[in-house]
Amino acid sequence: ECIGNRPEGALLSSAAFTGPRLRDVLREAGVSAHAHGVRALGLDGFPAHLPITVLDQDDALIALAMNGEDLDELHGSPARLLLPGRYGMFSIKWLDSLTLTRTWYTWGVGRGVANFADGQTRVRSQIAPTWDGRTVPVDEPVEITGLAVTPGRGVARVEVELDGRWQEAELTFNTLEDTRGAQLWSLWRVQWTPRAVGTHVLRVRAFDPAGVTQTEERRFPYDSSAIHSVRVVVRG
Repeated sequence: ECIGNRPEGALLSSAAFTGPRLRDVLREAGVSAHAHGVRALGLDGFPAHLPITVLDQDDALIALAMNGEDLDELHGSPARLLLPGRYGMFSIKWLDSLTLTRTWYTWGVGRGVANFADGQTRVRSQIAPTWDGRTVPVDEPVEITGLAVTPGRGVARVEVELDGRWQEAELTFNTLEDTRGAQLWSLWRVQWTPRAVGTHVLRVRAFDPAGVTQTEERRFPYDSSAIHSVRVVVRG
């Protein structure tokens, strides 16, 4: 997911990447006990700075293939970092070098964003964009759908605010019981029968297994974790 994504945005994607684990490559090269950070640099000159704890992440890869095929140039050929659960700016494309550092430079500190931490994404959910501005008939049931995702912890539940009341939605894909991958989004649906004519605001929020949910307000750089809403017009 792009750090510039918005609650209603589409700047996120999913694919099956393969390649050696980042920690295996670095440990093969030798990791000093004095190392506290990892600096990755792309051939385009774009850097990423990460804490040494990234080596504890099982799914951090030096990706060489995507969806069963060698990486193409657009996606970072011949090799790129892949850091699931962190914003896309850390998954350096066209990987040129990896350097262990004694300090960990935080991107956000240099820009006055103290809460940027190590670039981890947040819990987020979205109502399908086709619902924003849609017109539906009063007193007839409709099915609202959307997606939800957490940074590697899975989606425990999704709630949708309908007629001013939060209602639990049904998870239809990638549930905690039948997981397809903790980093992959889950799909949900909920039934709604509007009883009043006019414009209705529908909102959605997701929860991870620890009960962590989304924020009411948008704030940089975690805009995409704010609660998403759409407006639906009900006609008689």
